[in-house]
Amino acid sequence: MTLGGVSATAVLTLRARADEHRRPDGWFQDPVAAAWSEALPWPAALERWYTPFAQVKTALRAHQIDRMVQALLTNNPRAVVVELGAGFSTRVRRLGCGSEVTWLELDLPEVMAARAALPEGAGPARLLSCSVLDRAWLEEVPDEPGAQVILLAEGLLYYLPEAEVQAFLTELRGRFPGAALIFDVIGASDFGRSQAISRRAGAPILWAVRPPFEAAQAALGLELIPGLEPQRILDETVAGFGARYGPLLGFGLTQGARIGWFRDRRSGLMAGRLSPPP
Repeated sequence: MTLGGVSATAVLTLRARADEHRRPDGWFQDPVAAAWSEALPWPAALERWYTPFAQVKTALRAHQIDRMVQALLTNNPRAVVVELGAGFSTRVRRLGCGSEVTWLELDLPEVMAARAALPEGAGPARLLSCSVLDRAWLEEVPDEPGAQVILLAEGLLYYLPEAEVQAFLTELRGRFPGAALIFDVIGASDFGRSQAISRRAGAPILWAVRPPFEAAQAALGLELIPGLEPQRILDETVAGFGARYGPLLGFGLTQGARIGWFRDRRSGLMAGRLSPPP
């Protein structure tokens, strides 16, 4: 099965993790991603999108989200984790979560059909086959006393209409107040270029957050999580690129991150707790 449109981007992120696994200095090991990537056909529309830089950026994003989830589980090992738009996620395997974590993965029926044909099966996660905007999945999230809820949306929300995302987040705030939400956004400085590349691949990015970055996070209804503040996440991102590309670029990025225009208009990861709706 060859996936198209936004669903095809799941193959791109899978390949980025598989290529990271093959690096001797990779941020993580992911043999299942490598096996799955070899088993799936590569959509030709993604060829111009998948550059060496795109691989590094995507793998670093996955690594940072892994670390955030691990930090949250350190504080409370009992959790219900829901990956929205999970694609070919192998995160639950990489993290080796135990029985105290209930893990759900949600994606479109065509993606889940492709997953069913892959080697090594679904693993310890429970798979839900529907759109993230189909609110029926909300009823599938178990209410486990004492367990924290962690919602992940990696490479997802900017492919959906902004108004629908706003309504969706408002509903999540009412349903899971206090839950942790981790997702990535496109900033104003990257929007034009990202939109052009994604449109050519048939998966157009539809919106970017309005600067400044921290204010945009608050406007989306997210309260800060100690240890996962926007500046700390930015510093870790810059450090990751510096480690991969060398100290000269690392120094340049560090200096750039101190400039308000860059900091306010950047793309990147957001992490916060859902505040109750007004």
